[in-house]
Amino acid sequence: NRIVIFFLLLVLLCSCSQKPASTKTDSRLQNDSLAVALPQMHIGIQQKLLDSIHSSQSVKANAELLLITSDSDTLYNSNIIIKTRGNSTFFAERKPYSVTFPKRQQFPNLNKAKSYTLLSNPLSPMSHISNAIAFDLAHFVGLPSPKYTFVQLYINQEYRGIYQITDKIDIDKQMLPIHNLEKENKRLNAVMRR
Repeated sequence: NRIVIFFLLLVLLCSCSQKPASTKTDSRLQNDSLAVALPQMHIGIQQKLLDSIHSSQSVKANAELLLITSDSDTLYNSNIIIKTRGNSTFFAERKPYSVTFPKRQQFPNLNKAKSYTLLSNPLSPMSHISNAIAFDLAHFVGLPSPKYTFVQLYINQEYRGIYQITDKIDIDKQMLPIHNLEKENKRLNAVMRR
Protein backbone atom coordinates (compact mmCIF):
# COMPACT_ATOMS: atom_id res chain seq x y z
CA ASN A 1 0.00 0.00 0.00
CA ARG A 2 1.44 3.37 -1.04
CA ILE A 3 0.30 5.18 2.12
CA VAL A 4 2.03 2.63 4.39
CA ILE A 5 5.23 2.99 2.35
CA PHE A 6 4.93 6.78 2.62
CA PHE A 7 4.68 6.71 6.41
CA LEU A 8 7.53 4.19 6.76
CA LEU A 9 9.79 6.34 4.61
CA LEU A 10 8.71 9.45 6.52
CA VAL A 11 9.60 7.81 9.85
CA LEU A 12 12.98 6.76 8.42
CA LEU A 13 13.58 10.28 7.16
CA CYS A 14 12.71 11.84 10.53
CA SER A 15 14.95 9.42 12.40
CA CYS A 16 17.91 10.50 10.27
CA SER A 17 17.56 14.20 11.11
CA GLN A 18 20.63 16.09 12.26
CA LYS A 19 21.37 18.88 14.70
CA PRO A 20 19.77 22.24 13.86
CA ALA A 21 21.70 24.33 11.37
CA SER A 22 23.66 27.36 12.38
CA THR A 23 24.37 30.42 10.29
CA LYS A 24 28.06 29.44 10.23
CA THR A 25 27.23 26.10 8.61
CA ASP A 26 25.20 27.78 5.90
CA SER A 27 27.76 30.48 5.19
CA ARG A 28 30.01 27.73 3.75
CA LEU A 29 27.21 26.77 1.38
CA GLN A 30 27.14 30.25 -0.12
CA ASN A 31 30.13 29.31 -2.28
CA ASP A 32 28.82 25.81 -3.01
CA SER A 33 27.94 25.12 -6.65
CA LEU A 34 24.36 24.18 -5.69
CA ALA A 35 23.80 27.47 -3.86
CA VAL A 36 25.31 29.52 -6.69
CA ALA A 37 22.77 28.01 -9.13
CA LEU A 38 19.80 29.00 -6.96
CA PRO A 39 17.80 32.23 -7.23
CA GLN A 40 18.57 34.93 -4.67
CA MET A 41 15.80 36.34 -2.52
CA HIS A 42 16.68 39.67 -0.89
CA ILE A 43 14.46 41.02 1.88
CA GLY A 44 14.95 44.55 3.18
CA ILE A 45 13.39 45.41 6.53
CA GLN A 46 14.12 47.90 9.31
CA GLN A 47 16.23 46.23 11.99
CA LYS A 48 13.78 47.19 14.75
CA LEU A 49 10.96 45.47 12.83
CA LEU A 50 13.14 42.42 12.16
CA ASP A 51 13.87 42.11 15.88
CA SER A 52 10.14 42.39 16.60
CA ILE A 53 9.10 39.61 14.23
CA HIS A 54 11.92 37.41 15.54
CA SER A 55 10.58 37.78 19.08
CA SER A 56 6.91 36.99 18.36
CA GLN A 57 4.99 35.07 15.70
CA SER A 58 2.02 37.41 16.05
CA VAL A 59 3.97 40.45 14.78
CA LYS A 60 3.77 41.32 11.08
CA ALA A 61 5.99 43.88 9.39
CA ASN A 62 6.29 45.65 6.06
CA ALA A 63 9.38 44.81 4.03
CA GLU A 64 10.68 44.84 0.46
CA LEU A 65 11.43 41.68 -1.51
CA LEU A 66 13.68 41.33 -4.53
CA LEU A 67 13.96 37.95 -6.30
CA ILE A 68 16.84 37.51 -8.73
CA THR A 69 17.34 34.43 -10.93
CA SER A 70 20.66 32.61 -11.15
CA ASP A 71 21.09 34.47 -14.48
CA SER A 72 20.80 37.83 -12.65
CA ASP A 73 17.33 38.63 -14.04
CA THR A 74 14.93 40.38 -11.66
CA LEU A 75 11.74 38.31 -11.26
CA TYR A 76 10.06 40.31 -8.49
CA ASN A 77 10.59 43.63 -6.81
CA SER A 78 7.66 44.11 -4.46
CA ASN A 79 6.49 45.30 -1.07
CA ILE A 80 5.51 42.40 1.20
CA ILE A 81 4.27 41.67 4.69
CA ILE A 82 6.56 39.28 6.55
CA LYS A 83 6.18 37.35 9.79
CA THR A 84 7.85 34.41 11.46
CA ARG A 85 6.12 31.03 11.60
CA GLY A 86 6.61 27.47 12.78
CA ASN A 87 6.30 25.53 16.00
CA SER A 88 9.62 24.00 17.07
CA THR A 89 11.40 25.64 14.12
CA PHE A 90 10.42 29.10 15.39
CA PHE A 91 12.96 28.57 18.19
CA ALA A 92 15.78 27.57 15.80
CA GLU A 93 18.58 30.02 15.10
CA ARG A 94 17.40 30.36 11.48
CA LYS A 95 13.78 31.48 11.58
CA PRO A 96 11.13 30.32 9.10
CA TYR A 97 8.97 33.06 7.58
CA SER A 98 5.64 33.68 5.90
CA VAL A 99 5.55 36.35 3.17
CA THR A 100 2.41 37.97 1.76
CA PHE A 101 2.28 40.03 -1.44
CA PRO A 102 -0.25 42.81 -2.21
CA LYS A 103 -1.65 40.65 -5.05
CA ARG A 104 -1.26 37.08 -6.30
CA GLN A 105 2.16 36.18 -7.69
CA GLN A 106 3.40 33.26 -9.77
CA PHE A 107 6.66 32.00 -8.32
CA PRO A 108 8.53 29.53 -10.54
CA ASN A 109 7.36 25.93 -9.85
CA LEU A 110 4.70 27.09 -7.34
CA ASN A 111 0.98 27.77 -7.47
CA LYS A 112 -0.16 31.35 -8.03
CA ALA A 113 -0.90 32.85 -4.60
CA LYS A 114 -0.59 35.92 -2.36
CA SER A 115 1.20 34.10 0.49
CA TYR A 116 4.15 31.71 0.57
CA THR A 117 6.22 30.13 3.32
CA LEU A 118 10.00 30.20 3.65
CA LEU A 119 11.18 27.05 5.42
CA SER A 120 14.62 27.16 7.05
CA ASN A 121 14.93 23.33 7.29
CA PRO A 122 17.00 23.39 10.50
CA LEU A 123 16.88 19.59 10.87
CA SER A 124 18.69 18.95 7.58
CA PRO A 125 21.35 21.69 7.60
CA MET A 126 23.63 20.30 4.91
CA SER A 127 21.20 18.82 2.38
CA HIS A 128 18.07 20.94 3.05
CA ILE A 129 15.96 18.16 1.50
CA SER A 130 14.08 16.41 4.31
CA ASN A 131 10.92 18.46 3.74
CA ALA A 132 11.33 18.16 -0.03
CA ILE A 133 11.48 14.36 0.23
CA ALA A 134 8.40 14.31 2.49
CA PHE A 135 6.48 16.55 0.05
CA ASP A 136 7.51 14.39 -2.92
CA LEU A 137 6.57 11.18 -1.10
CA ALA A 138 3.16 12.61 -0.20
CA HIS A 139 2.62 13.62 -3.82
CA PHE A 140 3.71 10.13 -4.97
CA VAL A 141 1.06 8.41 -2.82
CA GLY A 142 -1.64 10.87 -3.87
CA LEU A 143 -1.80 13.07 -0.76
CA PRO A 144 -2.05 16.87 -1.08
CA SER A 145 1.39 18.40 -0.68
CA PRO A 146 2.87 21.84 -1.32
CA LYS A 147 4.95 22.65 -4.36
CA TYR A 148 8.38 24.07 -3.55
CA THR A 149 11.62 25.52 -4.83
CA PHE A 150 14.87 26.58 -3.16
CA VAL A 151 16.38 30.07 -2.86
CA GLN A 152 19.39 31.74 -1.28
CA LEU A 153 17.95 34.11 1.32
CA TYR A 154 19.49 37.47 2.21
CA ILE A 155 17.97 39.74 4.85
CA ASN A 156 19.33 43.28 4.95
CA GLN A 157 22.20 42.12 2.70
CA GLU A 158 23.23 39.41 5.21
CA TYR A 159 23.31 35.86 3.83
CA ARG A 160 20.90 33.65 5.82
CA GLY A 161 21.37 30.39 3.91
CA ILE A 162 19.37 28.14 1.64
CA TYR A 163 15.62 28.32 2.26
CA GLN A 164 12.79 26.31 0.75
CA ILE A 165 9.92 28.46 -0.52
CA THR A 166 6.62 26.58 -0.59
CA ASP A 167 2.95 27.06 -1.23
CA LYS A 168 1.09 28.04 1.92
CA ILE A 169 -1.33 25.30 2.96
CA ASP A 170 -4.81 26.80 2.59
CA ILE A 171 -8.29 25.66 1.69
CA ASP A 172 -8.13 26.41 -2.00
CA LYS A 173 -8.97 24.71 -5.31
CA GLN A 174 -5.26 24.41 -6.05
CA MET A 175 -4.17 23.23 -2.58
CA LEU A 176 -6.81 21.63 -0.34
CA PRO A 177 -10.07 21.41 -2.30
CA ILE A 178 -12.25 20.84 0.78
CA HIS A 179 -15.30 22.57 2.22
CA ASN A 180 -14.32 25.55 4.41
CA LEU A 181 -16.19 24.82 7.65
CA GLU A 182 -14.99 28.04 9.29
CA LYS A 183 -16.65 30.19 6.60
CA GLU A 184 -19.79 28.06 6.75
CA ASN A 185 -19.87 28.38 10.56
CA LYS A 186 -19.61 32.20 10.36
CA ARG A 187 -22.37 32.30 7.74
CA LEU A 188 -24.71 30.13 9.84
CA ASN A 189 -23.99 32.15 13.01
CA ALA A 190 -24.92 35.35 11.16
CA VAL A 191 -28.17 33.73 10.02
CA MET A 192 -28.96 32.54 13.58
CA ARG A 193 -28.46 36.06 15.02
CA ARG A 194 -31.16 37.53 12.76
